[in-house]
Amino acid sequence: MSSVYTFHVDMTVQVLAETEEQARGLLDQQGGYLSERNVELLHTTEIAG
Repeated sequence: MSSVYTFHVDMTVQVLAETEEQARGLLDQQGGYLSERNVELLHTTEIAG
């Protein structure tokens, strides 16, 4: 039997750039350095297989 897990994830990401606009673009295109992540399980639903 499989289950669907729903998580709430808060992340702090750092991006090296010269401007905020450039940093936002780089974050969208390439991501950044993940410096912190907090995960909370919100809900689990079992799926009959």
